[in-house]
Amino acid sequence: MRDLLDESRVLAAEIERITSAHVAESELADQLPRVMEAVCAQWPVTPDQLLARRRKRSMTEPRYVCWLLLHELPKVSFSMIGRTFSGRDHSTIQSGTEAITTWAAVDRKLAAKITTCRAALRASIGEGKS
Repeated sequence: MRDLLDESRVLAAEIERITSAHVAESELADQLPRVMEAVCAQWPVTPDQLLARRRKRSMTEPRYVCWLLLHELPKVSFSMIGRTFSGRDHSTIQSGTEAITTWAAVDRKLAAKITTCRAALRASIGEGKS
């Protein structure tokens, strides 16, 4: 009987893990266009450029902001973001979010742009998911 209970707990935990991952992937898919729209409104880039592999600062700064904003969503991991952005490794995403946070701490214009993006996202959520 105890083995059955243990097995049941393991199965329940696995179902919860899979369900949670599915919810996070769905949240990422739902919010990605909104995040990109907010970022593209602040920087002269397109969504395709954000997803590309170019490493110019003019591309990396807004891309890192996307990563930061996506990672702020509940349960969205660096790995999920990396898969979405041209199959990048989770450590690349983590490094980018750390870099943009550091840059924003010393660059008021950048910090203001990030704040504007967050406000735009809150407003788009307030208008309802369309």
